[in-house]
Formats: sequence, structure tokens, C-alpha cells
Amino acid sequence: MMPRLAPFLFLASIATAARVHAAGPTPDFRSFAVPLMSESAKPAAPRILDRAQRRYATALRSAPERPDFAGRYTLATWGCGASCVMAAAIDRTSGAVVMLPFRVSDWPPEREEPFDYRPDSRLLIVHGRRDEGAAGVFRYELAGGRFRPATR
Repeated sequence: MMPRLAPFLFLASIATAARVHAAGPTPDFRSFAVPLMSESAKPAAPRILDRAQRRYATALRSAPERPDFAGRYTLATWGCGASCVMAAAIDRTSGAVVMLPFRVSDWPPEREEPFDYRPDSRLLIVHGRRDEGAAGVFRYELAGGRFRPATR
């Protein structure tokens, strides 16, 4: 019975590959390049302004001071349960805090963390489930003081 299915599985894989290719190139870190904050600049402490930020103030204040994301931001992460992580970007020039608008859980077991990011790029790649939804790989750009889906 399996040999009869082989041609159909082959055709299905080609159709899937065509859909992925037709969607266009996947955004990469170079597409969202930014200059790095000066090493001599004094990093600003997080400005805790709203209820969500106050709730996670300890995690925000204990994040490393040196920027590691989007040129001048530090990506702070903290646990929110078993296999669950929350995050925020802290602008080290102004102290502004940008909360990631969802929790991430169930990332692949071969990954230590669900996030890929670089000091010189505004792109954040998220692996896993957003707020318990469907699993996948999601790309976000930090721009205009918020995370939005990356489309480049």
C-alpha cells in the first residue's frame, strides 16, 4: 500500500515547496540592520511606566545593561511557567520599555531559548507557540516603539 502513496507524497511536497517559495524570501537579520550604541555611552535604566511593566519590574531592572538587540536595546526575558517565556526590549538610550505582546511556550527541544536576535539588527525570530496558539517560527521587527510582524 505504501508504494502507491509515494507519488502523491512527492507531489504534495513539491506543492508545499512552491507555496513557501512563492511567499517570497524569508526576512533575515541583514534586512533589519541598525548601528550599534556607542560603547562609551552610559546605559539608561528601564523606565517603569505602566501596570504590565510594574508587574515585571524586577525582571526588567535585573536585565544586563549593555545592548544586545536592535543597536541600543537589551532583550530582557523571564519565565512565566514551565516552558513559558516573556520578554521586553529596553532602550538603553532612553529607558523606554517595549513589551513583547505575547508569551512564548513549547519551543523545539533542541533549542535552549525560543528567541534569535542580534545586537546589530531589529529582527526578532520567535520559535514556538505564541499565547498557546499554533507552533511555528515567527519574525518580528522592533520599530516605532513596538514589535510588529517583519515583512521585508
